Amino acid sequence: MGRKRRQKQNPKKSLSPFEGVEGKLQQAISLYQAGQLPQAEQRCQQILRDFPQHADALHLLGVIACQVEEYKIATDLISRALEIGSNQSQPQFSEMYNNLGNALLGQGNLEESIQAYQQAIHIQPQFSEAYYNLGNALRKQGKLEESIKAYQQSIRLQPDHVEAHNNLGIALEEQGKLEESIKNYQQAIHLRPDYAVVYGNLGTVLQKQGKLEESIKAYQQVIHLQPDDVAGYSNLIFAQDFHLGIDLKEQQIERQKWNQRFILPLADSIQSHPNDRNPQRLLRIGYVSADFRQHSAAQGFGQLILNYNQTQFEVFCYSGVVKEDKITKRFKDAASGWYSTIGKSDKELVQRIRNDEIDILVDLSGHTSGNRLLAFGYKPAPIQVTGIGCCPPGVTTIDYRLTTPIFSHPEEEKHFVESPVYLDSIMGFMIPLEIPFVGCLPAHENRYVTFGCLNRFSKVSGESLELWASLLKRIPDSKLLLKSGELNDRELREHTVERLSDLGVSSNRVILLGGTSRYEHLNTYNQVDISLDPFPYAGGVTTLESLCMGAPVVGLTDTSKLVHRSSSVILSPLGLGEWAAKTKDEYVEIVCNWVRNLGELAELRRELRDRVLTRAAKFAPQVEVGYREMWSRWCSGGKPSAIYIK
Repeated sequence: MGRKRRQKQNPKKSLSPFEGVEGKLQQAISLYQAGQLPQAEQRCQQILRDFPQHADALHLLGVIACQVEEYKIATDLISRALEIGSNQSQPQFSEMYNNLGNALLGQGNLEESIQAYQQAIHIQPQFSEAYYNLGNALRKQGKLEESIKAYQQSIRLQPDHVEAHNNLGIALEEQGKLEESIKNYQQAIHLRPDYAVVYGNLGTVLQKQGKLEESIKAYQQVIHLQPDDVAGYSNLIFAQDFHLGIDLKEQQIERQKWNQRFILPLADSIQSHPNDRNPQRLLRIGYVSADFRQHSAAQGFGQLILNYNQTQFEVFCYSGVVKEDKITKRFKDAASGWYSTIGKSDKELVQRIRNDEIDILVDLSGHTSGNRLLAFGYKPAPIQVTGIGCCPPGVTTIDYRLTTPIFSHPEEEKHFVESPVYLDSIMGFMIPLEIPFVGCLPAHENRYVTFGCLNRFSKVSGESLELWASLLKRIPDSKLLLKSGELNDRELREHTVERLSDLGVSSNRVILLGGTSRYEHLNTYNQVDISLDPFPYAGGVTTLESLCMGAPVVGLTDTSKLVHRSSSVILSPLGLGEWAAKTKDEYVEIVCNWVRNLGELAELRRELRDRVLTRAAKFAPQVEVGYREMWSRWCSGGKPSAIYIK
């Protein structure tokens, strides 16, 4: 949401024609500016008791409500202030429309907020803050070009507008212009070196570029400047999952620190659960995510919402999606209940979950963007679960984590706080509505082999490129195709070509592709003979997409951390365990052996989609067996412990 606009210290008297109240209004403004919101609110209420139609007092009261995220109340108050006013050419009305836009934006009413900001600009064309807030609303609508223009105009009017530089960086990053994005983040840091938010955004774009060390340093700076920044700490944990030098034990220690700082202090707020302890009754399952949309995470958990057993369960979705799409609509239509968490505090979300009488609450995000792990800290449901497609977050109020014997070993349980539920897989595969046919093996027509990696570029480590370069040297005339939205950035493409050239791979053997539509993205696999899984952070849904498009995936797995094991976790249940290498040399040999047997590779290509879909169909039923066992144990008063699902 946009930065809250402070009220002018000397409001025009034409807006406050009530004798004897200017002193109280000025006191209220001063208290608000000093951060003493309850006292400022009290002064406003005193004014309104005597003068219920006092526009300035209503306005300031609305701004205070917006500050504490009571956006509906803020909208009503500021709208009343505007109705009372008569001369809408005054700058104060521009302020009111700007703050009305902030309140509407907080509620997720993007179109109405845009109209309010535009009205503010119409009244006061030089209003930098309104352009900035307009940029925020347009960006959330996905209108990046218009958003960028609004931010740029805000900066032209106010060159030292730090937030505008920061959010312009975000919009450019979302356009794939990573280097331009970094320049704006750096300018924001230059203007305000202690601005924690911008370090977090800088860390994200550096991570997208594969600059992991620099990214982690940026996230650490966030924590240094703002130790209670929940999202910043989660970003640091997520980035460390990629780091080759951080093993499972160290990963979990960092999660323990996060839990101690943010979850344990909520213990006194946990309430008892009056849920009916009938082990056979219909259960209410709640899913919490910001990714109920076209997103790789949704591909992994989507079956649980689209294909649940309606005779046994009801499904409620708590959605942090800002811009809904066709996938969102599919989930909405399938779910028993839907609740948008946009603009809702953790306490509001917790109360809604309790009101919905959820029996089992499932985290679908871990420490990824948009998570609501703090809500899980209040334990709004008697049973809480995590682990679908992501590393467990290490939250002591979460009872169970979905895992497999390959993903986490029984002897490693001492490192985890959530009890394991051992399945065949920790993610399903929601087949896209539009998916291309599997084509013939490209090598037969090309007369050369094409290797591909379509994972997000942040997973493509320097070590991955080195291994792939050695593979290309072993197989003459072979080519490497890399595709990722981040590769829309010209400088990143040039850097990647230079890096591979330094490793002995000429540019004519490298194909770099940027972001495209989902259908075109999947169709790219019809140019790929064998997919190369990156490391240490292997593919998840990307691996399943490759397999579903007929391109087998060679992966590198070891035991040092969970994300190193993703290849084996996905490949083994599909009868492809031999494609998961334990060493780099074995990785290369696996590929070379298959390249020497293109006939068998072509036959495997024709089988893979059926294998994936057959296995994926078993995911939701197996998870639901786990839910029923968890519930049975809770009904009998048992504590969470390991569950094995056959």
